[in-house]
Amino acid sequence: MDRHRDEEPEQSPAERRRAVNREIVKFVLVFLGVLVVMYGSYLNYRQSAWMERYLEVVCVPVVWCLKPIAESVTRDGTSIRYNDFGMSVVADCSAIPSMSIFTAAVIAFPATWRRRFLGLLLGIPFLFMVNVLRLTCLAVIGDNEPFLERMLGFKGVFDFAHVYVWQSIFIIFVIGIWLLWVEKFAKSPAESSTEKQ
Repeated sequence: MDRHRDEEPEQSPAERRRAVNREIVKFVLVFLGVLVVMYGSYLNYRQSAWMERYLEVVCVPVVWCLKPIAESVTRDGTSIRYNDFGMSVVADCSAIPSMSIFTAAVIAFPATWRRRFLGLLLGIPFLFMVNVLRLTCLAVIGDNEPFLERMLGFKGVFDFAHVYVWQSIFIIFVIGIWLLWVEKFAKSPAESSTEKQ
């Protein structure tokens, strides 16, 4: 059988394992590097005027979502008053740490830069909307906390929903949207390593 010059020879199982291990190590190192830079920037700017403006932008669609179901809803900067419940949206409510994890995972995955850009273009706005939904739900839970505490039989329903339930749901969304991007839009590691980036 004639072999074409541009055909690569068959790799042994050990060579394939080493290649996969190299891809995994590269993914982890790039992921951690991007995450450190992004999270470091977040920590540096979390008390800045830029963050304050971003949080105001986050609050606007939350108020829009609450208006149809509210007796009254107002926004003053990053504070939202929904009926009798008030909440302040702070930097930790921005979803930027979760978006940073998603961004680092997309950049670290061996895909073309065009596909990475597409992943970020679709994923970041989606996570922004999930955060708006999260904050909207938390406002409703906060306003109805006395009723929910009687119904569920424990105190601190808002804190439980804020710290445990929605944090877990958000992590699931970050992982889910990344896996969807990998499956539907990003090329496999073997395919993308042969293509020039």
